[in-house]
Amino acid sequence: MTQARARAYGLLSRLLLSGGDIDPDMAAHFVDGEVDPEDAATRYVATFDLGVPPYASTFLAEDGRVGGERTTRIADEIARDGFLPITDEVAACHLGVLLGHMYALVATGRDGRAREFARDHIASWITPLASAVAAIDDGLWSAVVAMVADLSLDDATNAPDGDGPADQPPPHPLLDDASGLRDVAEFLAKPARCGLFLTDAECARIGRAYDLPRGFGHRRARIETQLGSAAEYGRVGDLATAWLELVDRRDAALRETEDDAPSLRRLQSAWRARLQTTREMLETLREGARRAMTQQAAG
Repeated sequence: MTQARARAYGLLSRLLLSGGDIDPDMAAHFVDGEVDPEDAATRYVATFDLGVPPYASTFLAEDGRVGGERTTRIADEIARDGFLPITDEVAACHLGVLLGHMYALVATGRDGRAREFARDHIASWITPLASAVAAIDDGLWSAVVAMVADLSLDDATNAPDGDGPADQPPPHPLLDDASGLRDVAEFLAKPARCGLFLTDAECARIGRAYDLPRGFGHRRARIETQLGSAAEYGRVGDLATAWLELVDRRDAALRETEDDAPSLRRLQSAWRARLQTTREMLETLREGARRAMTQQAAG
């Protein structure tokens, strides 16, 4: 069983570090039927390169920055365990690198350390990642990340309580009367603050539904542009409602994980607390838009 787990971690690591250049036979372990390598490569780019960056720091660092304290800490832990990162072509907090380290730990019989590493650096953010990936891809890559979630959560279940997002979520910006749409966009662009990774695919789908352009540039700028468009066209309430539906779906995924792995409840509850803060902010935004429209109509 131990060697089978090690092989699974190794296989998942290679797939996620492949850049989409996969061996179809290797990928066939995760989906029914044949895998088209060209389609898998295209979907890899859409899912990870243009979609959800598979980096722990994106989700766990307060500023969402890869290459900061969280990345350095992971690299240091890998070194203290007596290994080098499986590759130096991506940051140490890349999911493929983390899985490669899990392979090394499990293959060498260091199960206790593997459980701690899974708890602190994979299980601590894998459910929000899996939910975001599922919003983009319904094939190989969502299946791969779902398998990572199953493996890592199972290992973390047997580890003592440890790392993860802070229990107390940061306050949302609309509690400050001086805040504006830029502050809301900044909040929604940071998973460690808002509790979810708001994907560009989801923003695009919502934009098409309500004729709201999302602009160009980095993700925060696109979210801010969509908010500004909603304000200009009187659709802030609709946009807030659409985002609330996303929050509810993310929360359902976390709640399911809590039910399946009660020992991880504190870790998942920290994410759910962030989603609740985001829910309160969006409800405040929607109510403010409703009042503004009522006042405008009363004119």
